[in-house]
Amino acid sequence: MAMRRANGSGNVVKMKGNRRKPWRARVTVGWTEDGKQILKNIGYFESRKEADKALVDYLSCPYDLTATQMTFKELYEVWFGEYREKLSGVSSERTIKPAFSYCSSLYQMKVRDIRSYHLEECMRTGEVLVTRGKDKGACARLRQEPKPG
Repeated sequence: MAMRRANGSGNVVKMKGNRRKPWRARVTVGWTEDGKQILKNIGYFESRKEADKALVDYLSCPYDLTATQMTFKELYEVWFGEYREKLSGVSSERTIKPAFSYCSSLYQMKVRDIRSYHLEECMRTGEVLVTRGKDKGACARLRQEPKPG
């Protein structure tokens, strides 16, 4: 039997039923107005030892638990907001923005769902979301891939 955790240090519980990963680690991230805990899952694990380790790791260096729900576009906006300060000039910014526009097909995908073949497709097809003019909102092809032979 494991020792009781200190207040505010999360919990590890075994879920009911026959599961591949029955141990759940979670932490309290806040409180409602009526005094109930707002709990967020850190993850599900095969053993209690793994769940305890994940909880200790999280508590030593907390990370954003909502990051797994982040879309590609949201990630770009967060990253570019920080990266913009390091750029040497406007020309650098004009290089990055069009490169991002090539990936318009990924904008609404969750980052965790994106695979290498999605990125390869963006580079191969080169579609951009039109932001001005009569075709605003439509996808336009930036370049044609040379045909073999």
